[in-house]
This record gives sequence, structure tokens and C-alpha cells, in this order.
Amino acid sequence: MMEKYPENYFEHFIFSLKATNKQQNEEGFADLAKLYIEIEGIDVFSELIKEIELIGANNDWGYFEKTAKEYELDNMGLENIKKLAEIARKIYNALR
Repeated sequence: MMEKYPENYFEHFIFSLKATNKQQNEEGFADLAKLYIEIEGIDVFSELIKEIELIGANNDWGYFEKTAKEYELDNMGLENIKKLAEIARKIYNALR
């Protein structure tokens, strides 16, 4: 996957969910997106959104579901991985 996603934005975003102890639900995902923008800036968040869109186009969600399990995020099955991405896109679109 490194060749497809060399910057690992979405993997870092998932790790940030673990590192910040945000809830693994819509409210926690929105909080994470806002915090991520605060810390990383809107330019990096924009790159994250581009990568999310590429992941969707390639249907690589399963890889990131496995990644979340490796980070011991027990509530981050496929549905919640996609929800995390969807909420990040919504937050981004609201800022544009």
C-alpha cells in the first residue's frame, strides 16, 4: 500500500483516533477531524481528503480496517472506517 498511499495520511488519521482517545463514533470522528485541522493545518487535511477519495476509488477500505485492528481500535470495523472518512469529508466541505 505504500506505493498507492506514500504519505499515509489516512493511516495517520486512524492512528490519531487511537492516540487522542476520541470516541469511535460520529461525534468522536468529528472531534478528531477538527483537532487534526488545528494541529496539522488545512493543507495537510486537504491532502488527507484527497487520499480518502483515492482509497474510495480503489476500494481499499479493507486494508485500513486491518490497520485499525492492529492499532487495537476494536470498534473500527469497515462501516466505521468508512464513516470516519465520510465525516472528515463533511468537515472539509463545510470549511470550503
